[in-house]
Amino acid sequence: MGKKSRVWYLCIVLILLLGIGGASQAWAAGNATFTVGSTSYYMDGVAQNMEVAPYINNGRTYVPILYLAQAVGVQTNNIVWDAENATITLSKGDQVIQMQVGNKNLLVNGATRQMDVAPEITSGRTFLPASFVAQGFGYSVDWDAASQTIKLYQGSLPNPPVNTINTKAETESRTWEDWPAAATDDPNHTWTIVFKQAMDTSTISSINIYVSPDLDGSRRIEGVGITAIDSTHAKVSPPSGGWSKDATFYLIITQKVLTTAGTPLEDAVRMPFSISSINNVNTETNMARGNIVNSGIAAEKDGWIYYTNSNDGFLLYKIRLDGSERCKLSNDISAYINVMGDWVYYSNESDNGKIYKINKDGSDRIKLCDDKALYINVLDDWIYYSNESDNGNIYKIQVDGKVRIKLNNDRARFINVAGDWIYYANNDDENKLYKIHLDGREQTKITDHPTFNLNVSGNCVYYTIYNTSNPMLLMNLSIPGFINKMSLDSNYESKLNIDEAWYVNVVDDWIYYSNVRDGDKLYKVRINGSERTKLNDDETRLINVAGDWIYYQNWGEMRFYRIRVDGSERQIVE
Repeated sequence: MGKKSRVWYLCIVLILLLGIGGASQAWAAGNATFTVGSTSYYMDGVAQNMEVAPYINNGRTYVPILYLAQAVGVQTNNIVWDAENATITLSKGDQVIQMQVGNKNLLVNGATRQMDVAPEITSGRTFLPASFVAQGFGYSVDWDAASQTIKLYQGSLPNPPVNTINTKAETESRTWEDWPAAATDDPNHTWTIVFKQAMDTSTISSINIYVSPDLDGSRRIEGVGITAIDSTHAKVSPPSGGWSKDATFYLIITQKVLTTAGTPLEDAVRMPFSISSINNVNTETNMARGNIVNSGIAAEKDGWIYYTNSNDGFLLYKIRLDGSERCKLSNDISAYINVMGDWVYYSNESDNGKIYKINKDGSDRIKLCDDKALYINVLDDWIYYSNESDNGNIYKIQVDGKVRIKLNNDRARFINVAGDWIYYANNDDENKLYKIHLDGREQTKITDHPTFNLNVSGNCVYYTIYNTSNPMLLMNLSIPGFINKMSLDSNYESKLNIDEAWYVNVVDDWIYYSNVRDGDKLYKVRINGSERTKLNDDETRLINVAGDWIYYQNWGEMRFYRIRVDGSERQIVE
């Protein structure tokens, strides 16, 4: 083949792989919607056509490169295909994304992100995993499993319709008869859906209505009964053996449910409900655990907040809940603050992270050991911690420092002490969730996937899950991912929301977190996945809750702020 022929051959291959055809070469970015199996898609609500349709492989939605680039505002001349190396480069302004067919690494402005799937060539076309590419360009992604639709949004996601059902014929609210108290401690509870308009009962079935443990509806709970009582009521019956305790579920009502006039729902609907055990939750202890996995910068006890003051070199201070009587306790740079009895326990970063205690009035400062300690948990007469002086293994030491015991040989992260157990992410086993008895017996692996940002609250453990085998990522102390919830009794696991989150802190009925999909802004959501609320516009790290205040690090300013749990009264911590 001559040189000129080779050039033409490469051009033909490029056009075939990119799927350019006769498509327009200039466009503006906007919100986009793609549906699996359909060659129609929407840009800002306007229908467009593709030559090939998206598909699902390994649980991810693949979209042809040209149309995905169009959705995120990449011009045709900024799509570069390197046939020799099978690499794709997409450029928009100062943003550059690079991928390679068959490779799970995604480069965003030169920084590597780990994907769980890779770009593919199918029937001579290059397809890309839509969510990873869109997020690389700063888009938010929503997946509707019922309609097999992926939606790309500029900026943050709209709040999902979790408690109303709207039809095109009528926008009047249709809610569960038990809403908003969609929770029970009865594992055999039967729920009733109440519609305000007559529905076609032939469309009310377990095919069109189902229950999922995940907000995105990707999995179905088998054995759930869906029965039309009449044209305005439907019954949701538990599976054999009942609903799992301490779990959150989502009723998914798809657009295949029709009114008697044949009108579908405007959107598929997700309604959360939870099954709780009757138990006494120690709010103060739960609050301490969530703070400790966020570096323990604040703790509340008897009307006082003990905290790290970023305005004075991160030294140990205390202040009353009303903001009065601020007082420096020591000249130590403090972290992992615990308050128990008359003492404040902390890791002294001024002395290489060694464990110290000091009286709550600032007297009697005592060093307890020479170990560099992370994740200090004080319970009764013992202090439990990850000993960085011994590869991060779990140790315990008496509060008087006289007895010190090594409990395991694992590099432990996100230690939570709850009941008779220590829960932790085992960094030596890809950050999988483990537990071990307080005396070091009965080490048990709980999950087979990496877990981060662990919080034990009540009878459940909350954590973020990010599928990665990258050893460098696994060494990180915090990695964003979807918030999952697992019952400690049954190990039943459910995904709670659609945000990528980190710096998670669970207190009572609320989860506070930094929302990666919205520039790390501070959010909260109920433990059943409902009432997702944005609290501020700060780039948020190290979320600690003390009283009705949230203490956090404003990453942009590298100083600590506090804000009420309802999002009011934002203040610099002084």
